[in-house]
Amino acid sequence: DAYGRFLQGLMATFVLQRLIDVGAEPLIALIEGDRIFVTALATNGLLAALLAGVCSLANIRGLDPVLLAAMVTTSTVLLSLHRNRMQGALISYLASFLTLFMGLTAWAWWHPEALSLRGVLLATNAGSALLGLALLLRAGRIDADAHAIAQGIRSGLALMPRAIASSLVTNVLTTAYLLVCSYLLPARDLGALRVGTSIVQAASSLYPANMKAIFVSMGESGADDRLRRVLVASFWLFLAMASVVTIASALRSEPLPGAALAFVATPFFWAMCLERYVQMAGPAPQLRRLNIAVAPAMLAAAFACVQTLDDALRLYSLAVGVWCALLAVLARPAALVPTVLVVAAASVAAFAAAQYRADFGLLATAALLVIGILMLRPDRSTLNMLTGRL
Repeated sequence: DAYGRFLQGLMATFVLQRLIDVGAEPLIALIEGDRIFVTALATNGLLAALLAGVCSLANIRGLDPVLLAAMVTTSTVLLSLHRNRMQGALISYLASFLTLFMGLTAWAWWHPEALSLRGVLLATNAGSALLGLALLLRAGRIDADAHAIAQGIRSGLALMPRAIASSLVTNVLTTAYLLVCSYLLPARDLGALRVGTSIVQAASSLYPANMKAIFVSMGESGADDRLRRVLVASFWLFLAMASVVTIASALRSEPLPGAALAFVATPFFWAMCLERYVQMAGPAPQLRRLNIAVAPAMLAAAFACVQTLDDALRLYSLAVGVWCALLAVLARPAALVPTVLVVAAASVAAFAAAQYRADFGLLATAALLVIGILMLRPDRSTLNMLTGRL
C-alpha cells in the first residue's frame, strides 16, 4: 500500500521525466560533445517548465518540481557522457548511482521515519548529477559558448516534438499507462502493477548496450545486420531472465503478482530497438503518425477496460505485443518480420499461460526455447552483442 501511494503521489513526475528524456535524444546527433551538457540542460529545463505548467493547468496530480529538476539533470549528465563516449566515466557514474540508490534504500527501509522513498530518489539523482558534472568538468567536456548553445537550443526545441511523437507509445508503456491506472486501481494493486512493469522495463537496463548507443548505431552502415544481431542476442538474454523469474514465482507459496510479465520483456525491448531503427533508417513520418494514432487508443482502452489488477496486466502485455508487431510491419527489417511477429505473439501467449498458473510458465519457457532454436540461432557475432559491442 505504501509503495502504491508513493506512485500515486509522483506518477506525473515520472511521465514528464520520460518525455523529456526521449525528446532530448536527438541532441546526440546534433550537438558537439563539449557543448551538449549546457545545451541539453537549458533545452530540457525549458521543456520541463512548459510541461509542468500544462500539468498545473490541467490539475494533474503527482507532480514534484524539485524531484523533476533533479531527474532531468541526471538524464542530461547521462546524455552528455554518452555523447562524449566517456566509457570509463560512464561506468563509474552508473556504479555510483546504483550504489547510492541501494544504500539509501536500505537506510530508508530500516529508518523510514528519517528518509522517505521520495528522499531516496531525490538524494540519488542529486548526488549522481553532481558526480557526473564533476566527471565532465574534469575531462574538459563543458563549453558554455553562448552563441553556439543558443543555436543548439533552437535546433533541439525544433526537433523535440518529432522525437516525442516518435516515442509516444513507448512513453505510454513505461509511465503514462501507470498514471492512468493510478486513477483506476487501489494503491496496493498499483504497486503490484509497477513491480510487474518494472520487470519488463528492466530489459533496457540488463542489455549490455545502452539504448542511446543502439540509437546512434542504427544511423551507421550495416544497420539491418546490427539490428538482427541485437534482436537475437536480447531474445536469449531475456528468455533466461523470464525463466529465473518464473521459477522463483513458482517456488513461492503465493505467486508474485505481475511476475508473468517477464515474458513480454523481449517484445518490449524489440519494440524500442525497432523504433530507433525506423527513426534513423526507416519511414520516420509514418512512425510519428502511427504513434499519434496508437498511444491515445491505448490510454482509452485502459480507461475503458481496467477495473482490476489482472485487467491491467493483461492489457499491458497485449499492448506490448501488438506494438512490437506493428513496428516490425512498419520497419520491415530484412527477413525479420515473420520472426518478430511469431515471438511477439508467443510471448503474449506465454504471459497468459503463466498468469493462469505459475507452473504453466515453465511450459511457456520450453515453447519459447523451441522457437528460439528454430528461428533465432545465435552465432559468434551475435554473442559478441552480449558484451556490449555494437
